Amino acid sequence: MEETTTAMVQKRRARHRHLEEKRRKRWTWIGESEINVMNKKEKVDESMKEKID
Repeated sequence: MEETTTAMVQKRRARHRHLEEKRRKRWTWIGESEINVMNKKEKVDESMKEKID
């Protein structure tokens, strides 16, 4: 009995993890452009600091 319940829990966790990854992927393509913009801003800031130094 114990084995079946743990197997059920593991299956449920695996399914949940799969749904989480799907949700994350759905957001990455929206957020990726924003992240890229942020990264470019940071790189510009770093290059500006280097010029000042």
